[in-house]
Amino acid sequence: MNLRDRVGQNIQDLRRSLGISQEDLALRARVNRGYMGKVENGRYSVSLDILEKIALVLDVDPSVLLAERNVQNPVAGCKEGRGGLEQQSKT
Repeated sequence: MNLRDRVGQNIQDLRRSLGISQEDLALRARVNRGYMGKVENGRYSVSLDILEKIALVLDVDPSVLLAERNVQNPVAGCKEGRGGLEQQSKT
């Protein structure tokens, strides 16, 4: 899986785990809903600025959206935190 697909799937998995619609995520991140759909489907690459906006809405560090995926648990590396998901530290 290439990085563009990975980022899209991570966004989609986190968004769904939080119960946020694609339209709501796009609205909160101030991006077009059609663009958000294409990012999630790996058709468009996302800029660092947009990635940061999406991460803020999902309440995660942007690095979580770039992380390798765990097929058994797509949001592994994250834990529930204040109002969202936070990256777990590897210790």
